[in-house]
Amino acid sequence: MTIEISYGAAEVVTGSCHMLKFDDGMRALVDCGMFQGLDEYKNYEPLEFDAKRIDYLLVTHAHLDHVGRIPLLYKQGFRGTIVATAATFELMKIVLLDTAHLMSEDYATAYKKALRQGREDEVRPPLYTKEDVKAALKLPRKVVKYGQNIKLSPTVKVRYKDAGHIIGSAFLEIEYKEDGITKQVNFSGDLGNRQIKLNPPPTDPAAARYLFIESTYGDRLHRSYEESVKEFKEAVIETLRNGGNVLIPSFAIERTQQLL
Repeated sequence: MTIEISYGAAEVVTGSCHMLKFDDGMRALVDCGMFQGLDEYKNYEPLEFDAKRIDYLLVTHAHLDHVGRIPLLYKQGFRGTIVATAATFELMKIVLLDTAHLMSEDYATAYKKALRQGREDEVRPPLYTKEDVKAALKLPRKVVKYGQNIKLSPTVKVRYKDAGHIIGSAFLEIEYKEDGITKQVNFSGDLGNRQIKLNPPPTDPAAARYLFIESTYGDRLHRSYEESVKEFKEAVIETLRNGGNVLIPSFAIERTQQLL
């Protein structure tokens, strides 16, 4: 088996996309996320692999940096099977359609402004449309339950286990045979915080020969959940006591629900 991790989320936080090539010829992608922030320009670059040769797309969860390039994958020829939990499929539809809508609005605004300046040729079109999203979501799909073994080929199977990150999120345990020996590689996806009660804590993983794990906060120690809640409460009370208004910017998925 060969693992290639150069397609996203290597030395950057967003754009998760990893390829696994197995000895029996089967190829699988783990996630196909959108680059965000300073790396956003990378979304306009062609995929660095042949999308037509991918057999499976294994989706860990529905955050944009893990699913945002799936319509692009479809546009470049992917016709394989998407594997995810039921909740991830439901959230993914909402996230991708909303993203296509926002990109269309941004394009219309930028084009109108550029048109007045005679620079309309410089405006990049949206990465994809709602029609592209709907087409991608019609691809073959396999809905998985936590702990269920899914056979991808005669020598490869995958298990999804609860990652405790957002609803439907999972980490992957992939078993494969190589030279007659059964081996395992685990992909963490994004892992949840055991202190936060909105989602169950991550399930304990089985032993693996290889472990690919997210490390967004790998270089820092977080305060306790109780300390964070106390600080938040004090800030709100102090602001209101002083006659101010409280505005709370928050990610729409999981963070808003956590605040509520």
